[in-house]
Amino acid sequence: RDVNFDGTKELVIREERGGQRFYDSFVVHLIQEGEDYINLVDLSNIEPYSSFDETTEFDYVPIDMLSLQHYIKKTERDIDENTHSIAFIATLEKNLVKAKTIEIIASHFNGELPQRISSSHYGRRYYKGINLQNCHKMLRQACLGKCYEYDLKTAVYAIKLMLAQDIVNKAQEYAWTEFFPRTKEYIEKKQLIRDTLAEYLTNVHEQARVKLIKQVLTAVGFGATASSPTWSGSAIADIIRNKENRIELLQDEWLSEFIEEQKQLTDFIVDYYLKVDPDFKESIKDVGKMKVGNKYNKKQVMSYIFQTLEYQIMDEICK
Repeated sequence: RDVNFDGTKELVIREERGGQRFYDSFVVHLIQEGEDYINLVDLSNIEPYSSFDETTEFDYVPIDMLSLQHYIKKTERDIDENTHSIAFIATLEKNLVKAKTIEIIASHFNGELPQRISSSHYGRRYYKGINLQNCHKMLRQACLGKCYEYDLKTAVYAIKLMLAQDIVNKAQEYAWTEFFPRTKEYIEKKQLIRDTLAEYLTNVHEQARVKLIKQVLTAVGFGATASSPTWSGSAIADIIRNKENRIELLQDEWLSEFIEEQKQLTDFIVDYYLKVDPDFKESIKDVGKMKVGNKYNKKQVMSYIFQTLEYQIMDEICK
């Protein structure tokens, strides 16, 4: 059968009890035909055909076919005009191939795109193969049509503060106003702080400065530090590539205090969950990378807490 909707049938072999928990598995082979030969190419190690059995699950997302078709036509015109850079044209061509693939697949499933589920232990849901999660933002918007976008990555500080405030309220021993002033300040004066920090990026195009600062602050929220501002290879160095700008930025007094406060905030939340909540420790005992030797990796534990809560928030929004 034609499992990748390219108009050519593949060979699908059903292996009885060959999958997980003794379910039947499926091995997909690409059929290559010539004038005097037939060759079979095993696709079982290529996504999304790997580990494919009766337990494999899919999410079906409705595709706005009219919106997608408009996107395809516009992208084709942009490519034909040839007024953009070579790199941008290459991106358009890549997006066009994926857009046409989604159109073909959705047309076989009554306007829906099946996305193969790949859940993580942290609660997040990822997808294998053709999906909207890892395609270009403009293509995703075209596929979904009229919709709302929630970016919980930018809400990392609000979520961490909410967790910390809940812990303080349960303790009933401290005043919340005394805790984490720099993080609260960032939430209240986000744009002013971003604009101020962007002034350090003198070797970056002016229109790109605030965007890079946003990326730096998001990275800090997920555990990036300023321990070695002169070194390349760190999360922040990957964002701010100019060494002089990076050193000046990380020497900013407010940002230094903010980064240090994030470590304190992470320790505060993680220590509570590990010391006070026995059910939580039980829930992560079999999750990988939670410990280094006999000690918990606090960044990993914080990531688990955040992503689990993130999943709960998204699940509530979907309801």
